[in-house]
Amino acid sequence: MTKVIHVNTPQELDSHMNKGNVVIDFSAEWCFNIFLIFSLFLKLKEVISPAFEKISEEYPDVVFLHVDIDRLSGHKVVATIRSVPTFQFYKNGNKVDEFSGASESQLRSMINRHK
Repeated sequence: MTKVIHVNTPQELDSHMNKGNVVIDFSAEWCFNIFLIFSLFLKLKEVISPAFEKISEEYPDVVFLHVDIDRLSGHKVVATIRSVPTFQFYKNGNKVDEFSGASESQLRSMINRHK
């Protein structure tokens, strides 16, 4: 069962960001749809959303959040996102790492480096 929390409000995001080790997946619904179309043409092997869900089950000591940047566009952290997907890692409310792109191996590496 997935541990990913789908954040719906700015207050909810602020609350979860301060809970120890936190990984946030910033994406947009339109991004996933475009990625699926391109993956059919380019035969891309990696789709990050299912991988993020799977990884959340493997790290019980890490909080996994999903944020749709269009739904929380007014939040100060969301305003810094320049491409999707972007992943950020927080420790006790402080951002310690970030990368953009759909790389499961890079996501795992970031989690292992900071947890």
